[in-house]
Amino acid sequence: MNVEEIKNCISITEISEKAKENFSKDIRGISEDSRQIGIHFIFVAYRGFSFDGNSYIMTAIDSGAVLIVTDDKDVYNKCCMDYPIVFSRDIHESSIELTDIFYSRPSSRIKIIGITGTNGKTTITYLLKHIFKHSGFSTGVIGTNGIWIKDKFYPNQLTTPRIIQLQSILASMVDEGVEYCFMEVSSHSLDLGRVDIIEFDGAVFTNLTQDHLDFHGNFENYYAAKKKLFELNDPDKPKIINSDDKYGLRLCKEHPEFCIRYSIKDETADYYASEININMQNTCFKLTALSSSETFEVKSEILGRFNVYNILASIAITRSIFPVPLQEIINIISEFKAVCGRFEKVYDENRDALVIIDYAHTPDSLENILETARDICCGQLVTIFGCGGDRDKTKRPLMGEIAQKLSDQIIITSDNPRTEQPEAIIKDIISGIDTNTDSFIVESDRREAIKIGVTNLKKGDVLIIAGKGHETYQILNDRTIDFNDELIAREFL
Repeated sequence: MNVEEIKNCISITEISEKAKENFSKDIRGISEDSRQIGIHFIFVAYRGFSFDGNSYIMTAIDSGAVLIVTDDKDVYNKCCMDYPIVFSRDIHESSIELTDIFYSRPSSRIKIIGITGTNGKTTITYLLKHIFKHSGFSTGVIGTNGIWIKDKFYPNQLTTPRIIQLQSILASMVDEGVEYCFMEVSSHSLDLGRVDIIEFDGAVFTNLTQDHLDFHGNFENYYAAKKKLFELNDPDKPKIINSDDKYGLRLCKEHPEFCIRYSIKDETADYYASEININMQNTCFKLTALSSSETFEVKSEILGRFNVYNILASIAITRSIFPVPLQEIINIISEFKAVCGRFEKVYDENRDALVIIDYAHTPDSLENILETARDICCGQLVTIFGCGGDRDKTKRPLMGEIAQKLSDQIIITSDNPRTEQPEAIIKDIISGIDTNTDSFIVESDRREAIKIGVTNLKKGDVLIIAGKGHETYQILNDRTIDFNDELIAREFL
């Protein structure tokens, strides 16, 4: 497309003379990141939480941008004499229009399943990728751990990318022949309108527990953000909901049309798990589906009651999309391995002890992994964890209390302190624990904390290293360093 075709299709109100000079030029790409601008690109000057794209207009032009889109009238007035710039009263709406035109409405040409909730999103997307791939479909994944386009992996900075990058990713999936995309849909992305344009073919709600209250303010706002996925989802498309969660139950009542419930407590749910047994090797349970008169035995290498929920959700959405036999899905799930950084096991054969790496960084997720670890631990349960800086402070004492209650010993350390002092974050965690015991120690250096935990392992012990999971870095005040919990644990093992 050329600039004039683009200009005629988006909501812009003023156009500089320099922009008109570029009307005949072809558009080769769109970006809100000046570092990614190339020859004949459109640069969208977004204002984010910590940056203002308007500050990089000159950089974008030097890199080859033929059109600049801004919603800052002062910037437009200042630059309109010299630069190919247009003014939009709603830059978010213009971004949606631009990308939908340029990439030919990619979400309408691929089936997209959105998964939202505080915990479980990543595991469910990977379970679905595994199931659908083994059922003969080409798949893609967008989420916290990264982006998969068939068998190609790409790193990802945000759980749900911003609209311009998201449309580009979906267009690449279409070009590569991906049939099903499984997308983690964060509350931030829903609140900020990043997925407003996406045509979802199904939605999953896992749970709602404390997280991101620094952004949403309270649980009601947090729930309202999550609920938007089900308002975007076509009423005739499946809605898979964890009805054991109180917000999930509320969602079922508010969106009853094509609502499919899964549960480990309510035997009237569409998919119900009972007789759950968890050991060091696997998780086993009985599955009852309302659509079948049979009861099925399910065995999986991923451990924990929380993973029973994830398996149920994956089975429910699969069955609602195409009628593959239940037993076939169960057989495929039995071959699924752990997701990187999600209750990932590192076994120490010399001491017959277990190290578990997990992304748990909320009170609920930490409680879930510790309860599972307690079930399989025959020695001491030791937990290493910290809390992220510049994030919800109210969860810090709660996580301290949970860790101390469910562990024999805790080692409080740093996570990603960002711009906060690690000692201040640790102080917040300690405010939630009983300091009149010797069941905790403090070591702010995360590497040293892991060394202490691993060095002291004994036969039958389980060491949980929580908070960072798949991350291979640590974000400090002035820099980001290489840091991989699993590799460091293996080094000391």
